[in-house]
Amino acid sequence: NDAITYLHLYDAVSKSFVERGLDAMAVKMDEKLGGEVVYPAAEFFETGKYPLEKEVTIGFVDSEESLARVRPFLSFCLSDHGGAILKEMGYWPLREWEDRSMHTRLGDERGLDLEPIQESCGPEGGHLTVSGSEDVAPVMSIWTKIHNLGCPLKVDQSTGGSTAGAHRVCGDFQYGTRVDVGMMARKFSADEAVARVDRLYVHDCLIGDKTRSVIEVDVSLLGLVVLFPIGGVGYQCVSQMGGLTMDQLRWMFSSYSDQELEETGWNPQSLKNSDHDSSTHLWSELDERCPPRELVITGDHVGDGAFTAMRKLVLPDWQNGETIAQDRPEPYVEATGFYALKYGIEYPETMSYVGFQYYYTNKELFWAAPIKNHKGELVEPSEDTIMHQTYPLVTPQSVQVLNDEEVLRDTIPLIKFGYDRPELLLDNGFVPIKNTQEMLDRLRMGPYDEEESSSARKRRSLGYMVTTVAVVASVIFL
Repeated sequence: NDAITYLHLYDAVSKSFVERGLDAMAVKMDEKLGGEVVYPAAEFFETGKYPLEKEVTIGFVDSEESLARVRPFLSFCLSDHGGAILKEMGYWPLREWEDRSMHTRLGDERGLDLEPIQESCGPEGGHLTVSGSEDVAPVMSIWTKIHNLGCPLKVDQSTGGSTAGAHRVCGDFQYGTRVDVGMMARKFSADEAVARVDRLYVHDCLIGDKTRSVIEVDVSLLGLVVLFPIGGVGYQCVSQMGGLTMDQLRWMFSSYSDQELEETGWNPQSLKNSDHDSSTHLWSELDERCPPRELVITGDHVGDGAFTAMRKLVLPDWQNGETIAQDRPEPYVEATGFYALKYGIEYPETMSYVGFQYYYTNKELFWAAPIKNHKGELVEPSEDTIMHQTYPLVTPQSVQVLNDEEVLRDTIPLIKFGYDRPELLLDNGFVPIKNTQEMLDRLRMGPYDEEESSSARKRRSLGYMVTTVAVVASVIFL
């Protein structure tokens, strides 16, 4: 029990790993690289952040005769059966979009046709810097890496949250070097940028370099999932209830007292067993079949993308100060992505809200509550219900593209490539948008001139309201 070893193992938040009862040690990155604490988990394997990992590659002779012989073998290697064998051997298989990339390199029917990609490439020597939301980053990463099979656009991408994306695209050096594209799972706040009255999707920066302006385009839909570890108290409670209403969700998350909630439209009948004590939020208040234990909530960092989106979707009085509660007997725990999942495994009494993609890849360990929509229907989160927005907790994710001719020249082909291939997102738990032509038109009409920028600031000052063949597997050493 006191031994330490290194092994080829599974994702630290997978069912197979959890059932072994093991604990994986994290690796702290060099301070020059941000000092992030990185665990052996899918999120870090697949982004290349986990430092004790190497790619395993296979090379083939580039001739039609040779490829004709190896394609059936590679198709099996890249299939679900092949991936299962890799996991049994302690290797980490490729994701769906990486599989598609490999099939494209092999030139088989499951790959993409490179010719139309190459015909729409931007000028040679293109280079973009991208940073921001962890929820948007996988979308841009998928588009970039497959687009690069046909177009040699160099993209340097990093994360840090929506706030960092907003500040860096506006040239605020307190958050790092300037970038060309900021990724955001929320809108700009009133102190970050001002929208132009005549074009609400063009924003003039109020932070950093105030001569900068950006063009907002949506890239995908973020479905926020109310997540429970399977077997935990929240799962046992809410699964018996069949799901949650918006009034129940509001009570669970809100910083308001019961009286403040009622004064702003909340229905107290949503609690079947209330103790009429605003200082407590017990599972038993939702339903008498649930235990009298305090709710424990984990979620995004206060003020960042998913936090702000959840606040606006669930708390209708947010403009007057209603927010996600942080000062209860069981305090709010800031944890996103992998860290929220890991916390849920270690403390199964917790509940969390995360992007749908995290639930999509971890259904063996977590359950997502159906939510009652405005039609009175309990709706489970899925690609279909998020895309058609019958599931009520949906918000667009965007990128804020620098209003600059060269940046737009390099960005438009990449964004169009992604819009034209929605299957790349659907294969991986992300949900594409429908109004892609409108978004492309926003970019194509740019850059927008400086006169609009100065007039927009003038209007803002007068009181206008403000409205962003190769890898087969990776070997993991822990």
